[in-house]
Amino acid sequence: MADSSRLGPWVRRFLLEHLIKERNLSRGTRQSYRDTLTLLIPFVARKVRRSVDAMEVIHVSADLVRVFLLHLEESRGCAISRRNQRLAALHSLARFVALHSPEHIAWCEEICLIPFKKCTQTPGDYLEKVEIDALLAAPNLKTAQGQRDHILLLFLYNTRARADEAAQVLVGNLSLANCYFARDRFRRGPESAEHRQPGSARLLTQSGKADTLIIRFMKKTSITVTEASRNFADCVNRAHYQNVTFVLLKNGEPVARLIPDNEKVCVGRDLAEALAKTDLPENEARVWHRELEAARKSLKAPADKWR
Repeated sequence: MADSSRLGPWVRRFLLEHLIKERNLSRGTRQSYRDTLTLLIPFVARKVRRSVDAMEVIHVSADLVRVFLLHLEESRGCAISRRNQRLAALHSLARFVALHSPEHIAWCEEICLIPFKKCTQTPGDYLEKVEIDALLAAPNLKTAQGQRDHILLLFLYNTRARADEAAQVLVGNLSLANCYFARDRFRRGPESAEHRQPGSARLLTQSGKADTLIIRFMKKTSITVTEASRNFADCVNRAHYQNVTFVLLKNGEPVARLIPDNEKVCVGRDLAEALAKTDLPENEARVWHRELEAARKSLKAPADKWR
């Protein structure tokens, strides 16, 4: 850079190179940072009586940044959370400039010393199971538009995708190849064969980050014990809210099951207790015994003991 004191070239590199190529931030975050500078630069230019193209980095002093943040709250009516978002963008810009221009390290320290304001965290809203069922049952499945809306709602519910992510989905982003069963933000590198399960679909976001969304189409699925331990909360939520039954595998063999709390399962002990309470006449008991013996001879045990 010919003149490292000019603000304009730094802003251009920050928005077009650092945020996109180096940080790979989402489009919403990039727009938020751009809007912050769109508000800040004219504000500082008026205060220092300079044209926008003639401004230098040191003109954006810590004192003027504090005045700018106060202006956002009092004149523009911004909430504290929005004020903190604007300040986070300025902190990021200051660190970027200082990283590539050591003579601005002192200026960066002054900007980064401006603290965030404490604000009340609003608890996240959520829908109960009955509300989700009502929402999914609302579209008219007899019409093409109703089928489209129903599929879109299922997609948002199963993948936990944001509306912005859903709006940017392309046909090429969907892969019906075997893949991992849950959303995984932290996994790196190719997935091994043991992590791939049939009956699933993989959705890659346009950002290309390791933010992978997975859709499960199966109501009963087999996963390894390791997968269950890593994603236990997700498994419990799916079992409770989506009535999904998980069969836990160890060395390829089923060892346990995670079933929904409302699933009715009758085991041999339940049947024996029910029969013990039943008082049949002698002739009916003999007929029932013959039928039971005939059924035992005709029935074969399933190959999969978990069925």
